[in-house]
Amino acid sequence: MGFQLRKVRVQKWLQLSRERPTWADEFNPLVDWWDSHREGLLTVKHAHYFDIYHRHLQHFRGKKMHLLEIGVASGGSLQMWKAYFGPRLRVTGVDCCPFSGMRGELEDHRTSIWIGNQEDPQFWDELVQSVPPIDVVIDDGSHVGRMQLEAFQSLWPYLAPGGAYIVEDMMFAYMDMASMASKDSDFFKGHTHWVEKLKHLMDEMQTGFTADSRLKDSVASIRGIHTYRHLCVIEKYDRGQGLRGLVHDWDVLEVGAGVQAPALAEHHAPPPIMSHPD
Repeated sequence: MGFQLRKVRVQKWLQLSRERPTWADEFNPLVDWWDSHREGLLTVKHAHYFDIYHRHLQHFRGKKMHLLEIGVASGGSLQMWKAYFGPRLRVTGVDCCPFSGMRGELEDHRTSIWIGNQEDPQFWDELVQSVPPIDVVIDDGSHVGRMQLEAFQSLWPYLAPGGAYIVEDMMFAYMDMASMASKDSDFFKGHTHWVEKLKHLMDEMQTGFTADSRLKDSVASIRGIHTYRHLCVIEKYDRGQGLRGLVHDWDVLEVGAGVQAPALAEHHAPPPIMSHPD
């Protein structure tokens, strides 16, 4: 991709180099927008992200919905999401390091910009109490593990039923510190924390229980966890669905000669996670 920088605006003269997965639609509106959008605010995305976005977010298009993106940068991705989701989209952008005049340039009747620290729980508390229910979160912010964790712990309980939580650029978790030319030697140390949390969430999704006190009432609402190269998507159950009370106390049950396996203390059928209307 070639860019000519002009402050926070760019001109683009190369099309996206797309390798379409077998599961992806031949036509992707995000790819079409990217290739046809020749001038505007800068955004930087991995080429393979677009098919993942469309796979998990296309059902929101044209509907009234609210997207929160952590990491506004120059604001180009906000333009992209508005074009993709349509005129009923409400956007909240969060950034810790705004460029001069960011709010004046980017805010409009359906876009608000919040300036704050991704690691500050009080900042998130104030935000979630001041904005509509959030349908989609995209974390393209600091890429620092402890900050990604704080954002997830603060925002997941407030994500609307049927929503999606996306964390980008997880490759930072595996970067070799010795090869990083950074003045801040601690900058990349926390990234493994988010990847480890993601592994724990996979366990917690199966049981509906977590040792994380801030998520104990909401981790059972995880519908699915999808991991891709550099990116993950965590989906939330629709209202009224989810794993509720399946596991109470772990015990040990003899299941064969010399073989033991964990079992439920109370052996009864779990409650259904789906229901039909009357």
